[in-house]
Amino acid sequence: MKYKYLSFLSVLAFTFSCAHEGLKDGVDVFIDSPSKTLVMGQKYQLDYHLEGNYQTNKLSFSSSNENVIDISQTGEIKALSEGSSTITLTYEELTKEIIYTVEEKEISNTYLDLVSNSKLTNVSLTSDDVSAPLLTSIDTSFTKGEAKNPLSLDEVETIEIISIEQPIEYGDAFLIMLDDISIIMDVGNFASENYDDGTNYGQYLSEIYQTYIPDRELDVLIITHPHADHYGGWPALTASFDKINYIFDYGYNAASAYTDNVRLNYFAKGAKYRSIYDVTHGVSNLSSRFYLAPNAFIDWIDTGLYNPVLTSSSLYSDENVTSIVGILNFNNFSFLFNGDLQGEASYGDPGIDGEASLLEINENNPNFHQITMLKVAHHGSYLASSYALLNKLNPQVAIISAGRPSQDESYDGTYGICAGHPHDQTIERLYNYQNRRETEVYLNYLNGTTHFISDGLTSLYMHGSPLKSSLYGAWNSEVNYPIGDVSEMFNEVKDTLYYSTCILGL
Repeated sequence: MKYKYLSFLSVLAFTFSCAHEGLKDGVDVFIDSPSKTLVMGQKYQLDYHLEGNYQTNKLSFSSSNENVIDISQTGEIKALSEGSSTITLTYEELTKEIIYTVEEKEISNTYLDLVSNSKLTNVSLTSDDVSAPLLTSIDTSFTKGEAKNPLSLDEVETIEIISIEQPIEYGDAFLIMLDDISIIMDVGNFASENYDDGTNYGQYLSEIYQTYIPDRELDVLIITHPHADHYGGWPALTASFDKINYIFDYGYNAASAYTDNVRLNYFAKGAKYRSIYDVTHGVSNLSSRFYLAPNAFIDWIDTGLYNPVLTSSSLYSDENVTSIVGILNFNNFSFLFNGDLQGEASYGDPGIDGEASLLEINENNPNFHQITMLKVAHHGSYLASSYALLNKLNPQVAIISAGRPSQDESYDGTYGICAGHPHDQTIERLYNYQNRRETEVYLNYLNGTTHFISDGLTSLYMHGSPLKSSLYGAWNSEVNYPIGDVSEMFNEVKDTLYYSTCILGL
């Protein structure tokens, strides 16, 4: 299902590139078409082209109508109001002009239809929430997907993040669409598992993939680490896609079902493979920033725990701490994903603290910043999402991917359904009102397959789905509204065996 939505914040570059007019003191100026159309309220970066013996301090810009367009001496254009204005580039006595028309762009019915059944989360996204949006020029001489170019030369206008309900305890499976750019991040539990309503998980996953990506070509696959509740749904990939363009993963040999059937299989078909160590350490001139479009990119974040050698096994017995961390940025919206990265290792590896390492290494990294939305690590385990990390990220929205509690679960000395994720300690940290954090939390075992839709600027919508599995003793047809606080969330399960046993301790 490929969408095309309205444009909100443009990050455009206009290259003056046709035949030059005039030559002064060895300076050559190139200019393109005589007029351009801008959208009111948006920002642009002017990319001019001078050649020859020139001095930067002799170059200046001006706007004939500053109420319509304002241009700084760095070439940043602000479209302020409807009308026309002439931008003049001046170098000593040599001048070149380009006329811009500013229009107010209408919201398309397509976008309104998309969110008509969604629920506004009441989160207001502003430029103060995350780092400033990217302003850059795109060099069209490069091949798409390489160092300086994104997968698409067109700006994307809407993001949809889908967190897919899991059939059993734990599991992550996300589908992210930026217009028609497709990203799959982890594929959840074994495809052979069934939901309580009898639906086969692998078939359900395939139907979602084929609905959103009918051309059977996936742009980006991310597998965060080699645990079965993150890669087990791989048969849905091979059933749904003839081609995968890029694969990013944990970067060592583990989980042969995934490595043989997905990593090696699609690499042989032309997929470009990138290990997380290579992209965060600049191996083979790879970059830690991967462009999806001029206004959308992923910053890969080093944790200090990635494997430098693909052919080896994990350096740590607890493979959770090798999980990939990345931040997807789209205009003013940012989404951090982190697999099962946690603080204290669950087993073995004494002294390993994944979150502490992440924070220490990135203390001065401008690309590791506060975010709009958090994928809560390790399904809400109390070993993850520390106060230190949450205070750094300050997420406005959080999604916890966890299947319904299992009667047969055992974890950390606790048995039965109380051993499952998420843990109440994590929920309380997310809702820590003492620090005035107001994170809105969504859970797959309450909200079902959950959709988040945003323009990347001012709106973020959530739409839940009818649950396919019970909450151990109760059946909810649909939860389709924000969860306001801890008590409200627990009210959703108060009639369940899970609540009476694990929360009340009866």
